[in-house]
Amino acid sequence: YDNKCTWERLQQELVKLPATAEGLPDFDYMDAYMSRIFEEEEAFVDKLEEKDFSGNKIDTSGWKKFKLGDLFDKLDLKFLPDRKFNKALDISDVKTEEYDLPLVNARHSNNGIMYYGRSSEWDYSDMTIDIVADGAASTGDVYAQPQETGVLYNAYLIKPKKIDVSEGSLFFLATVIQLCVKDHFGYDNKCTWERLQQELVKLPATAEGLPDFDYMDAYMQRIFEEEEAVADKITEE
Repeated sequence: YDNKCTWERLQQELVKLPATAEGLPDFDYMDAYMSRIFEEEEAFVDKLEEKDFSGNKIDTSGWKKFKLGDLFDKLDLKFLPDRKFNKALDISDVKTEEYDLPLVNARHSNNGIMYYGRSSEWDYSDMTIDIVADGAASTGDVYAQPQETGVLYNAYLIKPKKIDVSEGSLFFLATVIQLCVKDHFGYDNKCTWERLQQELVKLPATAEGLPDFDYMDAYMQRIFEEEEAVADKITEE
């Protein structure tokens, strides 16, 4: 906090990068390396759908279908000031000390976050799942939002009912919902809560027939460990 990362300071820092024979940054190497990393990231969804930790096909025979409206509540999050919202003044494209609150919108990237607002001026919540309701490419996108987040428009946040789920379970749920609903909605068939809450998702279940959040959390903790190992490769090689 007392040693801010200004550009004047940052531009003097040295970073170690792959280099060509001519001593220039080797962008071809960087691109090839990250392409392999992206392929590993994309394999995550396939892994969640089909494989367990040992590489065997997951036994989903004990899984159960749940209606989303029975598991989640849609949050009513608003712009708080008693005046008309001004896009030019009330939000920022980048996060700053003043504009500190992520705001979700119809964005098909960046975890659904398009703008930032002043946290004093917006309702917000944490440990939610972001549903994009509208957008040519983004309709039906689903993102876990463990941090405090607000809503601008064209998207909404839902929160698990009656239980505080872990971050791991939140990411598991967001991934499963995305797999189940993305192809069901589009620009002409918006992913509104009225429609989404009727959708069924298949989840691990306990012997009592409830969502097995312990299983979801344990599974995702293993995934997080694998992702950290990928990050370590970048710093080690």
